[in-house]
Amino acid sequence: MECFGYINTAYYIEHFEEVVLLMKQLSCSCIFYDDRDDVGHLKWKSFVGKLNDNDTAVLMSFDNAFCTFNDLIFFLKLCSSKNIRIISLCDSLDTSDELFPKGSTKNMLNAIAN
Repeated sequence: MECFGYINTAYYIEHFEEVVLLMKQLSCSCIFYDDRDDVGHLKWKSFVGKLNDNDTAVLMSFDNAFCTFNDLIFFLKLCSSKNIRIISLCDSLDTSDELFPKGSTKNMLNAIAN
């Protein structure tokens, strides 16, 4: 069971250092960074390719991670099939309800809507 982080740095991120620090505190063994020069989103593909059964995927936020609705659906199905815990720091979401125990359906819907 490993923990991996992902941040799309192609966008301006106001609290970048704080997010990286949180990911490190969550024991992410590797943090993948996409940037503007990564046309094929190779870092995202590497991030997804590293995820195995019972791992943890830490995202900065849903709107930072996903370019399309199809990407979101693919990721959710993958995580469901492999029992991967998803943590979205800026959305206050944790599929295990450990990090954000007062998470709500509203938080989830807002994350998807953004």
